[in-house]
Amino acid sequence: MKINKKIACFILSTALIFTPFLVNIHSYAETTSIDNEEDKREQEERERQEEQRRQKERDYYVAVEMYSDFPKLKNDTQNTLTLQIKNTGGSHLEKSKIKVSALPGEISLTGGSSTTQDVGTIYVGNQTSINYEVQVSKDAKTGTYPITFEFTGNYGTSVDNYKAYSYSKTFYLNITKTEKEKDKSQYKPFLIQNIKHPAIINKGDVADLTFSIKNPNDKPMSSIKVSVSPDEGIVNQTQGVFVENNFPANGEKTFNVKLFAQDKAEKKNYSIKLTVEPTNPTEQTDSKSSEDSNETPKILPTSTQYTGIFYNAPDKDEVDGVKNPQIIISSYSYGGTYVEPNQQFPLTMSFVNTSSQKVLRNIKISLNAEEGTFIAVNSSNSFYIDSMSPNSSVTKTINFVTKPDATTKTVAMTIDYTYEDTKGTALTAKDSISIPVMQKTLLSIDDVAQPQDVMEGEPVNISLNFYNLGKTKISNLKMVASGDFTVQGENSYFVGNLEPGKNDSFSISAMPNDPNKISGVIDFTYEKLDGSIETAQKKFNFTLNPISPMPDNNNMDDIQPPKHDNKIIYIGVGIAVVIIIGIILKKRHNKRKKSQELDLDE
Repeated sequence: MKINKKIACFILSTALIFTPFLVNIHSYAETTSIDNEEDKREQEERERQEEQRRQKERDYYVAVEMYSDFPKLKNDTQNTLTLQIKNTGGSHLEKSKIKVSALPGEISLTGGSSTTQDVGTIYVGNQTSINYEVQVSKDAKTGTYPITFEFTGNYGTSVDNYKAYSYSKTFYLNITKTEKEKDKSQYKPFLIQNIKHPAIINKGDVADLTFSIKNPNDKPMSSIKVSVSPDEGIVNQTQGVFVENNFPANGEKTFNVKLFAQDKAEKKNYSIKLTVEPTNPTEQTDSKSSEDSNETPKILPTSTQYTGIFYNAPDKDEVDGVKNPQIIISSYSYGGTYVEPNQQFPLTMSFVNTSSQKVLRNIKISLNAEEGTFIAVNSSNSFYIDSMSPNSSVTKTINFVTKPDATTKTVAMTIDYTYEDTKGTALTAKDSISIPVMQKTLLSIDDVAQPQDVMEGEPVNISLNFYNLGKTKISNLKMVASGDFTVQGENSYFVGNLEPGKNDSFSISAMPNDPNKISGVIDFTYEKLDGSIETAQKKFNFTLNPISPMPDNNNMDDIQPPKHDNKIIYIGVGIAVVIIIGIILKKRHNKRKKSQELDLDE
């Protein structure tokens, strides 16, 4: 009974001791719970405000996209350029305008089109179209031309908050120069070739003249007329006019006539005109064209060729019944079909003593070119021959150089003779020859320019410049580009004629097969003044550095700040409570033990 009373006292004492402590713990727990609820509410309020801020930013996100599929343009034409504008942002755009801020010089606005046009309001997700009427210049060359459009507009929720927005984009227009069609209304003229005859005839001689004609066309000619017409003083002993019917395609025929000098003919060179022409110029010449009435008749141009024969007429003044002797040039050559400026060439000449009885002595021959075009090299332009027996010939060669600024033409060179006969009589004579001068055709081509870096997936511009650095016209100039790319537009450019001292350029818009590199070649073909065809090439190989699109910053909004975790606080508080209770219980136990010891002492 005594023990039970002690236990009851211990329990009551323990309850009295721990009651305030438990009340404090309960109060602390309630206070901690209230603080946690306030932190939670504050956190939720911060998150709500952050969401409102982000929503406001999204409401003011502004973006516009411009796109178009412009047609291929041709020079000297009118066209319509349609531009599409779409509002891809999160805010309406008001008082919007579109402006052509950069227009190529080869293109002008027509039809009342202004560089700036009102667009008005573009709502979110909507798009509108703007048209520009343009005129392409007649002189526009084939190539790719940039055109830049600039968009401006206002956005916001009220007049006070309106902000200006602008966006620009450059497009590229492909312009093709229309090539002139070749004249298909005419056939190619007949060729007159293989002309042969004696260079000199004397009194009583008959000259055999032979020549051939060729039809260069792929169709036969129904009827042509071939004529041989010498100057007055030379007579055609045989037939002078020939009519040929159904002359075959690519066919060739040879003709022969006999010529002699009249008694009244003078001592000089006589021209002989050879002509091939349609029998009736007003009629079609194609023998098969009449079968197809829908085919337009073609005209055969007249072909003309000249040759000449020197008639060595007897002199009126004769000594002892023998005519005065003459020296003439019987043949000459200059190393080719023409000579070039600033180039050296050998002039080889054969001279003949036309007298059949007299010896010529102390012969001096002087050469003088028109306008001093030809200059003798390391020698004089005159030379000396001791003597020439009757009917003999002498060959001489002199080196000449053509002056650098000589123009393309046939230059006359006069030959002056002074000599004596066996009796010492001084005699003179004059002759002339012709030498064609041909300036060099000099086409200079720059290297292909390094393309500028562009956005990945967009075409690059390949371009180069070329120049006529010669003094002659370059004809039928054309260039074609090819390589590991796809050309947007035309891959060729027909220049036609390029005059001396002029320059031009060639450019294409190319989509490379490999976005990191592009290579290819540009082939040039052109015709020189003598009709020969020349070719040239420009190769290129470039490494490209495409510009990657900018990353989308909208995804950054999805990143949420880490939330505050209250579990750590609760765990720390629990550990602290257990430690405090342990300390209190330890003290209470020690105190009770001491009290028991005192009771035992009593």
